[in-house]
Amino acid sequence: MAELYTQWDVVANPAAWVRTVATNYLRRTSLRNKRLYTLSESVVQRSAESAPAADHVLLDREWATQLLETLPATQRAVMTGVFEGLTTSEIAESLGKTPETVRKNLQLARGRLRREIAAQEAE
Repeated sequence: MAELYTQWDVVANPAAWVRTVATNYLRRTSLRNKRLYTLSESVVQRSAESAPAADHVLLDREWATQLLETLPATQRAVMTGVFEGLTTSEIAESLGKTPETVRKNLQLARGRLRREIAAQEAE
């Protein structure tokens, strides 16, 4: 509804607009939750196969924290928002940036993390 208020002068049919926005939001949220569930299932399966659970989780958390610390502040903030399940629009609003800037920072952060992980695996 708050988004509708910001678009009020250009929205021809408010009820249809809200219905469409709400449907799209639910669809995106559902897909995101499904991806997170699938990812978490694979992490749980890997950790059960490779090491004791408590030690493995602690090491994964420390490793992830070290990886995130290699990122510039804005990229780190964007990745944190992604981990919290926020959309790019929500992250942009909280950081005071445009959604395009958030998407670019997300792309740069993912590339940097991929390179960092590849470098660690090479060692």
